[in-house]
Formats: sequence, C-alpha cells, structure tokens
Amino acid sequence: VGAARRPGAPRLAGLPAGAFGRGAGGLNGDGGKAIGRPEIELRAGGVGGVVDGGLNAVLIPRYGIVGAAAATAAGYAVYNLVEAIAIHRAVGSHPFAAATLVPLGPTLVVAVGIDALVVGPVGLSGLVGIGLVLVVVHLGSMALTGSLDESDRLLARRLDERLGTDLA
Repeated sequence: VGAARRPGAPRLAGLPAGAFGRGAGGLNGDGGKAIGRPEIELRAGGVGGVVDGGLNAVLIPRYGIVGAAAATAAGYAVYNLVEAIAIHRAVGSHPFAAATLVPLGPTLVVAVGIDALVVGPVGLSGLVGIGLVLVVVHLGSMALTGSLDESDRLLARRLDERLGTDLA
C-alpha cells in the first residue's frame, strides 16, 4: 500500500473481515432453502440489518468510517449466527461441527504451501487454478476424513428432491 493510501487501510479492513465472517458460516441461506425454510434467510438478514443499523448509529459518530465497517462486520456475524441457530434447530446441523472443521486442516496446509510457493502476482487464470486446486483438495479431504454426517446427507437428499437430481 502506497503512503497516500495507507490512511484508508484500517477503514477498509473491517469490510473484508465481515464478508469473510459471512462466508465462513457456509451457505446457510441456501441450506434453509434446501430444507424448505427460505424464511430463515429473510429473518436472519433482518436481524443482522437491525444490528448493523443500530451499531452504525452508535459507532459512526465516534469512529467514523471505521465504526461503520465494524458495524457491518458485526451485522454479518449476527446474520450468520441467527441462520446457523435456526438451521440447527430445524435439522440438527450447523456449520461449525467437528466434521465440518476437520477437513479444513489439510486444505489450510495446502493453501499455506501454495502461498509460500507463489511469488508475485498470479493473475486471473492463476487465481482460478489455485481455487480449483483448493476445491479438489478440500473435497478429497472431506472424503478421506469421513466428514459427512447424517444431517449433511439429509440436506443433500432434500436438495436432490428440490432440483430433481441425484447427487449420490
């Protein structure tokens, strides 16, 4: 980051953290739809939005744009948490079960290895290639660790029913 842009870095740091937090919880909104409960995403988004708005009202006057970024990150976290709790209550599955986290170990090791090997910009094709490698590694890791439990299979069956497919 150049010297002229350095003051803006903290202001932007909160937004990727919030987006990462939203993504880290998985596809909860899609999970709610797969189990026939699309209202979960609507309600969770509403609660997250209220938290974001309330925190913006409190944090922006004191911290400016950094407060706004923190409020948005917190809103995303609440959005995720509400979705995860609702889905867990509905089918007994949540995104942070041990079976979900175990396959992340090998994927993380490979990601760190790729990061150590890659020097300089990779471009779009390099980024897509790295992403595909990580997807394959993660899917293999899931298969090798036996990380799919009955609630995952239930979600897959319900998704199959809705799409008219057979993921098995």
